[in-house]
Amino acid sequence: MANLVTPLMLAGTVMSAVGATQSATAQVNASLYNARLEEINATVAHDQAQAEATRFAREATRQLGAARAGFGASGTVDDGLDVLADMARQAALDKATIEYQGDVRALGHRESAKLHRMGADTARREGALRSASAFLSGAGNLAVFSAASSGTLNRSPAGGRGRSKAGCRSSFVPGKFRSFRTFRDSPLRRSYPIVD
Repeated sequence: MANLVTPLMLAGTVMSAVGATQSATAQVNASLYNARLEEINATVAHDQAQAEATRFAREATRQLGAARAGFGASGTVDDGLDVLADMARQAALDKATIEYQGDVRALGHRESAKLHRMGADTARREGALRSASAFLSGAGNLAVFSAASSGTLNRSPAGGRGRSKAGCRSSFVPGKFRSFRTFRDSPLRRSYPIVD
């Protein structure tokens, strides 16, 4: 039976470690993909804002030209110059606002991309730790199983009879129990669970 259990424990350990690694790899890939999408969205937001600002500038230029022509036809040059200057200032301010809003949206996407890349780094480290943890846990279980099956776990926790480090008297009686089956039914089970 021990010959069958050891390979199964090893296989389970390897599968747990590989599963943790694959899960981490999937999380890393998803985070990097999302980061790339956010970078694309940042570029799109910037380009859209530039296109909107260019369209607005053309429309403002057209409106200024129409206003200039209207003032020229009516003969109100002095008042018209003040109005045209005010219209030009307002158009420049509106164009700058459109560009600023696009930059803010692009910055938000870039920051989101940074967060996704940080998430990928965290998932990579977490996967390595989970994989190592699965491997070490499996190795520990295998060591306990091997020690239990070879009979080297028949000592009290304090290293022998007498008082343990905590000052408690050990209730282990050497030679009284020789199998796990009889020990399960024993009243000593609660005080010392592993006896060969």
